[in-house]
Amino acid sequence: MKQTLAFLFLAIIFFGCDKSDDYFKKGKTAFNQGDYKNAIANFDSVLALKPNHPEAVATRASALYNTGEYVEALVDYTRGIELWPKDDQNKITLAPIYLRS
Repeated sequence: MKQTLAFLFLAIIFFGCDKSDDYFKKGKTAFNQGDYKNAIANFDSVLALKPNHPEAVATRASALYNTGEYVEALVDYTRGIELWPKDDQNKITLAPIYLRS
């Protein structure tokens, strides 16, 4: 019984990883095409599966910023800094948000 549960748990993790990668790729494609609402939806799906995916958080922040959702973008940029402290882009992008508030 324990082996079956362990197998099921690993299968869920494995297949969940593949699905989050698919959502991330779709989100990046939508973002690059300027379809920010679709990008946000895909990054939301990534983060539902992997809440600490730093690139999904950071790119969703940029998509939120581009749709004028500055408060939500600020939250994601701040979280992106916590998850990915060596990436300076999150820090640089916070300045215009603070200027808008």
